[in-house]
Amino acid sequence: MAGKKGTTGGPRPGSGRPAYFKARHDDYLIIERSSIDEAKFSPPELGRVCGVNEKELELQIGNEILVIRFPNDGEIEVSLK
Repeated sequence: MAGKKGTTGGPRPGSGRPAYFKARHDDYLIIERSSIDEAKFSPPELGRVCGVNEKELELQIGNEILVIRFPNDGEIEVSLK
């Protein structure tokens, strides 16, 4: 019997396939915006993927382009309070 003695099953950390969110050029996505400070929820908007690669995702929402990416080294400063 595999596994550690005394455990009763359940998920194993690191097992299984990693989860990925896959979007391709010209896919349509729903964008939902809300506010943490206020009980404010905007109506869902339809966005089109106009650019996607391993480093960023570009969405066209109406006449605007929204780019989502990880920050470059030294681009932001995080302070823990």
